[in-house]
Parts: sequence; C-alpha cells; structure tokens
Amino acid sequence: MLGFIGAVVLHTPLASASTTTVCDGDISYTTLASVFVPSGADCVLDHVTVKGDVRAQDAQNLDIFNSTVKGTVDIAGSRGSNHSFEVCNSTIGRDVRVANLAGSDSFELEGDTNESCGKVNVAGSVRLSTNQGDVEVSWTKIGADLSAVGNGDVEFEHNNVGADRRCSDNGHLDITDEPDTVHGRDLCTS
Repeated sequence: MLGFIGAVVLHTPLASASTTTVCDGDISYTTLASVFVPSGADCVLDHVTVKGDVRAQDAQNLDIFNSTVKGTVDIAGSRGSNHSFEVCNSTIGRDVRVANLAGSDSFELEGDTNESCGKVNVAGSVRLSTNQGDVEVSWTKIGADLSAVGNGDVEFEHNNVGADRRCSDNGHLDITDEPDTVHGRDLCTS
C-alpha cells in the first residue's frame, strides 16, 4: 500500500492496526489505520479508507475526496495560507470537528452534486468553533447535531440534520438560501 507525493513514497505498509500515517502530500487508493497531518503539511486523501481518525494540527491544508473515514475528522488550527480545507463525496463514521482556522483559511463540508462533488454523510455531529475564516456546510446528511459557535462567516445550505442545530456568537450567519431540514431543535437565526 503506497501513497505518493509526485514520485516520492509517502508512507510505509501498515505494521499494525494502531499505525498512524503522517500525511504531507497525496495519498490515494489505499486503506490506513489513522492519519495525522502535522503543522505546515498539505494532505490530500482521495479514494482512501481510514479505519480510525483523521487529525490535522495547524496544517496548511487537508482535503478528503471520495473517501471513508470510520472515525472522526478533527481539524485544529491552520497556517493562515489562504487555503480551503474540504470534505467532498465522502462518508465520516463519527464526528467532524473544525476549530481555530486562521482568517485567510476556510472549511467546506460540500455534498452538492451540482458543484462537481458527491454526497457527504456524517454519522455523528458537525462542530465548528472559533474559526476566523469562512466555514460552510452544504448538502450534507448529518446524523446528530450541527453547531457553529464563535466563527467569522458561517453558511449552512440544504443539510439534513438528524438532531439539533445550534448557532451562537458568529460574525455572519447565512442560513436562508436553501434551508436545512432539522429534525431536532433549531437554535439558529440569521
């Protein structure tokens, strides 16, 4: 099982189920135990199955396309390099947590098939907190709560939220273009 950065081998074969792959480049068409994206790294996961979690700590970029993550996607901080962190046409088995993105960076959980992306399913919650940059969740099926607290610009569009939707202390909140379906309490107003 190999992933590539151009022509450079990125990771070694799994030694055990607890092996964490450090990603700084492109990884595709493989199965991994878990993934860590370190400070300053740029990681693209395409057609990858991750048995555990994907964690990014002050990364420059993380894109997840056409993949399955059986655990949680956790993005904590960014480098402020005008990058977009994106999850597209993928399934997340637990939660998506995004916190402390720099003002020039953005996050998209994008499931709109009209935007050259496929459906996104998150079995657990989506939590967006204290992000200075733009955060968007659109056309995504979320099994539990969707929350946005203390962010700059937030956009929710045409999501199916299995439990509550909560918003507070955001700079700008756009929830009116194509409303979400919320099956629990809706505590967001624009």
